[in-house]
Amino acid sequence: MSKDRPTKRLSPPLRWLIRLGIIALLAGLFLLAGGLQDLQPHRGFERRVVVLGFDGVDSDLLERYMNEHPERFPNLIALRDEGTYTPVLPPVPAQSPVCWSSFTTGSNPGRHGIYDFLLRDPQSYTPFYSMVEEIAEAEFIWGLIPVQLPEVECRQQGIKFYDVLDEAGVHQALMQLPVTFPPPAISGENLSGLGVPDVRKTQGTFYYWAEDLPPGIQENTEFGGKLERLSLERDGSFTFNIAGTPNPVVLDRQRELLHDQQFRALSAEELDYLTRNPDIVLEATGRRLDDGRVTLNIDGQHLTLAENEWSDWVEFDFEANALITVHGISKLKVLSADPLRIYLHPITFDPRKPLVPISCPADLSEEVAEEAGLYYTQGWAIDTFSLSEDRIDEATFMENLWDTAGQRFENAKYLFEAKDPELMLAVFQCTDRVQHMMWRFIDHDHPMYDAELAAEFEDAILDVYAFMDEVVGWFRERLAPEDVLLVLSDHGFASFRRSVNINTWLVENGYMVLKEGYGFGEEFNLDDLFGGQGFFFPGVDWSKTRAYSLGLSGIYINLEGREAHGSVSPEDYDQVVADIQRDLRGLMDTNPPTGPRPTAQGDIVYDDYDPGDFTELDFAPPEPVPVLVDVYRGDEIYSGEALEFAPDLIVGFNDGYRISWQSCLGGLERHTLRDQVKRWSADHCGIDPSVVNAVLFCNQPLDLGAGQPRIIDLAPTIVDFLGVAAPEVWDGESLMRRGE
Repeated sequence: MSKDRPTKRLSPPLRWLIRLGIIALLAGLFLLAGGLQDLQPHRGFERRVVVLGFDGVDSDLLERYMNEHPERFPNLIALRDEGTYTPVLPPVPAQSPVCWSSFTTGSNPGRHGIYDFLLRDPQSYTPFYSMVEEIAEAEFIWGLIPVQLPEVECRQQGIKFYDVLDEAGVHQALMQLPVTFPPPAISGENLSGLGVPDVRKTQGTFYYWAEDLPPGIQENTEFGGKLERLSLERDGSFTFNIAGTPNPVVLDRQRELLHDQQFRALSAEELDYLTRNPDIVLEATGRRLDDGRVTLNIDGQHLTLAENEWSDWVEFDFEANALITVHGISKLKVLSADPLRIYLHPITFDPRKPLVPISCPADLSEEVAEEAGLYYTQGWAIDTFSLSEDRIDEATFMENLWDTAGQRFENAKYLFEAKDPELMLAVFQCTDRVQHMMWRFIDHDHPMYDAELAAEFEDAILDVYAFMDEVVGWFRERLAPEDVLLVLSDHGFASFRRSVNINTWLVENGYMVLKEGYGFGEEFNLDDLFGGQGFFFPGVDWSKTRAYSLGLSGIYINLEGREAHGSVSPEDYDQVVADIQRDLRGLMDTNPPTGPRPTAQGDIVYDDYDPGDFTELDFAPPEPVPVLVDVYRGDEIYSGEALEFAPDLIVGFNDGYRISWQSCLGGLERHTLRDQVKRWSADHCGIDPSVVNAVLFCNQPLDLGAGQPRIIDLAPTIVDFLGVAAPEVWDGESLMRRGE
């Protein structure tokens, strides 16, 4: 690949003076927010504690791998044999933001308030992102000068272990701990993790341009990708668009017009402005050369790539106006030269100049980039969505995974060596992402199992688990005998063979009622969620509906006095909850994907299989399988001060089952059960915690006599190792002294 970036023409002096003034203003705001702080000196704690988190490592699978391939896990086996190893019970539900919040706060979700990736607004019945809340939008004078910067805050409540240790004077370095955006103000260092968005304010919008896309294809995919059909001229040249950050100036003006529309008639020009696309769009050009290479011109950078070649880092400047520019970075790949197909990884904030702080101190993200190399800053950095949408192949996905995992490892090594913290915590997401996408190659009963692909990728999960051991070994070699090393995960994994639409089940069982003329088939995508344009549950008759589902595991009662159009009285609440709990516990799959079975509708098998529909069956119908392990009442398993958004019921799926993507967003499919025929083939979200146990290793002996440890026991254990008392309000117990 060749690349050069020409020198850009200087702007007029007045424009630069204005820019410098705004930069100074932003820097001052960051200082006031605690973004830049002096490091506190060491207090001389007796031992250093290193915590390595590997998202999604499953206890059963890891134990199997250590037994079958001991040569690939020398460090984890040594920790197990010389110290402690145990499976760990996740919270209900076993979703990453819930699990890591329970880890961070030592508490059940009723205290930290994170119940799902998605929560719901009872006044509008719409989903919203659970980890981060925008509390102030950008405002401008004359559409130019910002008088209010956008402000976001973390929704996680409770007492965090890093605040407890910070108050005790412990120097901490945290890398990629989920649910730490915006970055908390601690006296050490923190690079924020899951929750940091891409430049489009989503968890990962990928881009795909191809000349063989059908005309009129939907631009926004279910998983949040941007698709565009390429049209090549005779000389091979083409243009394409890169949709970036929604322009805050446009959004501010549109909000003003929406307000004015209540009191006056808008002009034709104003109505046109109100409906315009707010995205800042970069127009790029390219050309397919006769030798199969492709040249690209993107924002002043000239690239030449061969087929199957990745670019180096590409910079993107999305200019809102003369004063505000959002700086992003990413990498792209020419997937195919003929037909031409180009893939661009989601564009992340440039760590050298992010729009908002993504680290503490605020300049730490730039320091790490300069010293350890550029890196993807978004929390969901490994792009699973493009593979799930069949826009990239498994090899491209694994290339992105290894590239990102390497960046994270370099970040962690730099923080450990350069900052010399007393508590080092680093979280790696690669173990989670590889299982989501590649589990189908170790599960021969999965509808998406492919023997030919399995020959190449069957060891993908094993290889990433072995990478975990390498990371553990690097840190293990650098610790003194008295130091503590903890290796843990937040949850385990299970196969995702069949999807379950809870809303469809609610309709079929009379708990949700549709308006006359409406039926199944209403679908939503992630752009409806993150773009704020979705109109959810359009066909639901709320006056007759008793329950609805949003998110990956929650069911909500349509309660009078809480929901905007509540139909269930407080006196009937317990009975409705009990009825749904009883009926859902009885849900059976009469056509499970284990062993031979007929295919009723193409490649997808649904829940309505009837042996009478088939004239020739040379095998017995499969035995029905329970879909759920249990259904939990929120008021029985949660307690605390953060119960406002708690679901009324939480499902715990059996191995092989998970809520459908459409059900997450309130969509209604025609079948309650159907085969999972996307490459996203394993999960943990909504799967019963007893099925997806996490792991814990320690180089020190721990007290396991009081039963299986829980995620909530880990924060008390960490502060105990450093000689700091745990807050009494925490629900967990230190594994050094359980039962005392």
